[in-house]
Amino acid sequence: MKKLVNLRIPLFAAVGLILGIYACYCAIFGSWYVALVMGLLLAVGIALALIFKNSAYKAFVILLVCAVVGFGRTQLQLSVLSARTYCEQHVTVGGYVSDIGRNGNQESNVYYLQDCYDAVSGDKLAGRIKLLYYGEDELSVGDRVMMGGTMSSVYPVKSDVGTYYLRNSVRYELHDVTVLEIAHGDPDLGERIRGYIYDVACEYMPHSDGVLYTLLTGDRNAMSDINARAFTDAGIIHIFAVSGLHVGFIVGVICFLLRRLRLHPALECIIVAVPLMLYAYICNFSPSVMRAFVMLLCAYAARILLGKADMLSSMSVAATILLLVQPFYIFDAGFQLSFLSVFGIATLYAPLNRRLARTKCNKAVRILLNSLLLSLCCWLSTLFTVAANFGVVPTLSALVNVIAIPIVSVAFVLGALGLIPWIFRYLLVASDYLLYALIKSAFAVSSLDFATVTFSVFGLSVVFTVIAAFVLGGYVNIGNRLRCAVCAACAVIVGLCVLLSALPVSADNSVYVAMSYGKTAVVAVSDGGEAALIADFDSAAAVDDAINYAERYRITDCTLYIPHYGAADPDLIAQALDRLPVTKAYKLNLQGNDEVDQALLSADIPTVYQIKNSVVGNDIAVRSLYDGAQSAVCVSVRNIEVCIVLGDIAAQNNLLSYKPDCDVYVLDGANAAYSAAGKVTLSQYQSEQPLNYGANKYGNFTIRQKGGKIILSCK
Repeated sequence: MKKLVNLRIPLFAAVGLILGIYACYCAIFGSWYVALVMGLLLAVGIALALIFKNSAYKAFVILLVCAVVGFGRTQLQLSVLSARTYCEQHVTVGGYVSDIGRNGNQESNVYYLQDCYDAVSGDKLAGRIKLLYYGEDELSVGDRVMMGGTMSSVYPVKSDVGTYYLRNSVRYELHDVTVLEIAHGDPDLGERIRGYIYDVACEYMPHSDGVLYTLLTGDRNAMSDINARAFTDAGIIHIFAVSGLHVGFIVGVICFLLRRLRLHPALECIIVAVPLMLYAYICNFSPSVMRAFVMLLCAYAARILLGKADMLSSMSVAATILLLVQPFYIFDAGFQLSFLSVFGIATLYAPLNRRLARTKCNKAVRILLNSLLLSLCCWLSTLFTVAANFGVVPTLSALVNVIAIPIVSVAFVLGALGLIPWIFRYLLVASDYLLYALIKSAFAVSSLDFATVTFSVFGLSVVFTVIAAFVLGGYVNIGNRLRCAVCAACAVIVGLCVLLSALPVSADNSVYVAMSYGKTAVVAVSDGGEAALIADFDSAAAVDDAINYAERYRITDCTLYIPHYGAADPDLIAQALDRLPVTKAYKLNLQGNDEVDQALLSADIPTVYQIKNSVVGNDIAVRSLYDGAQSAVCVSVRNIEVCIVLGDIAAQNNLLSYKPDCDVYVLDGANAAYSAAGKVTLSQYQSEQPLNYGANKYGNFTIRQKGGKIILSCK
């Protein structure tokens, strides 16, 4: 009797690890039911497999054990990330100026320090410090500096995971920077190599210097925003994330040179691994290049031990290793796309390619069909991941990649060889024109009206897409009818995920706080379909996040409240008018803003000055508080009252004594506190530092009432 599941231990171990990590993440933010449901389903699966004497119980056991490991590893990683915290603390720190964000962006005022230490206590600081510096002294890569400023900890794990900070080990931000000492130094080896690549590309490649630098190093900082947008809309931006494609170029060249030597696989593996490790070092050991590197090692190990390699197992081992090192990589879009592309190749492309190989057709036609099939399988396997992460899906990606990947392959090899000093510089000219043609092609495709489709989808759709691909790939031994039925069921569920994600739900009584870069936007919604958006409209990120929250619900009436009217950006006001049913706007001070006045007037939205300390609104009551000066805005939705403090910590403390009956106090752009002990219910992670509940640690959060208590959740 055939086994029901074609058991691959590495694959089920990786899936179990992912389930454990996600369950722990949900539990951290109060969604214990998700972890309990996962554990219950695994336990039921084991019980059913044992009752019916099915070998599938082994798969469930592996899933359960690895889920427990993933849960524990995530908790451990979280404790490491929260080991030491700074909350608006004045410090004097020293460090080394790294090249993160520097090549191709020399005008930027953002710098990253590494090898950092507290100059007063002498304690070393784990990770890098991000700082915004506008001083007169010029900072160069390699400089060792000592600076004073206000330090705050960066918490990449919150309602959304900041994977950029995770990848670059950024743990702190330094504000109000004063340079105390600069000792000019030299960059390290990796920085010198990256600087050399950028300088040579700029000298010899006038049309596509930044594109080649991005292609070789994976650092998109050097690519212009307009080029990046064109590549994204054309569906080929993935080729600039250093991954298996780039590693394949290098391995292909090395193996071509070694082919005649007929070396033992173990010796060949060592020879190939050395330059790849150097390349990974140049690329700052990004998750995508490490995935490809580990997969290559697994493939060689399988050849040595078993005589053949298995792509699915190699991919799973690579995923397991990377997730054990950093569990929160599962929230990184690049990590997801990288592994799902390989998964699509292993499950969809491999069997279809075997069928194509048995057909009788012209060799050139077969090569073309093979390339199109490969691109289409990668597109299908990542379709809903792209939609879930970005909300926009390139429709022509499968076709464009058939042309783009050969161009990039040749341009990559020519560009890499052209970097060799004095010998092959003319190859850079050829690479420049190839990449320039690619840029023009991307612009031509992205300009088409149907180049992209905008739609959102629940993350659950990705799970059922993976299940369908696994079944279609023949890894479950069932009949063709049952296989079709399973895949049809998965397709129906995915369709429902797409449909339901696009439908707004009935509003509930809640207040959502969106904080970004020291700016706050607050949106309140009521079960009557009313909404109030309170913001200065000077932060695109905060306003966009607040509007996204309101768009989830069926809102029939929205009112804007603008505390600092003179600072409002007319473009952000226009964005709110386009996306929400705005009927009125209140300005809470007497500042003027002609551009905003014109934007509101053109939309026929009346603008009203709210009298000091007056209350306006129906289901949602808003009060502008003045205590000699504008001090706060209070928002009430049924039995929830939230105060947005328009000032510093001292203003918050004054308001706590002046108005002690609010449920939650939000300090504009910093943190939040609650008034009555026991009145606010916090989850496990949130209760560690309840008075630091805010964007810097927990992300944007929602305030609701349940069972007579105020619930704060990072959703």
